[in-house]
Amino acid sequence: MRIVDRDTFLSLPANTVYSLSSWSAELPSTSITGLYIKGDTVVGVDYYEQHVPDFDWDDSNQHADVVLAAAENSENIPLFLHSETRNGMFDERQMYVVWDKQDIQVLIERLQECL
Repeated sequence: MRIVDRDTFLSLPANTVYSLSSWSAELPSTSITGLYIKGDTVVGVDYYEQHVPDFDWDDSNQHADVVLAAAENSENIPLFLHSETRNGMFDERQMYVVWDKQDIQVLIERLQECL
């Protein structure tokens, strides 16, 4: 894994696996959160992303209904990993933890142990 700044991240291709780093010059932090797959960069200023895990939904009301049903009734949420949303947060200071192929392979191997 390597930590890169926003400009470097935006130059990376779609299907880059990454997490978010809370590191900043003002507040050094070792916190790394989330697992995402980068989509296309949009006009060099923002990008599409896939959250892992995620599920298929058509609008925010349906999204809320599915999560509510899971929380209140333990209903299963079917996993769907091809849903992109546009990230338009525009935080120039955001740092990204980019996973390399070896990191992804280690994750795959660990997940296979869970089957």
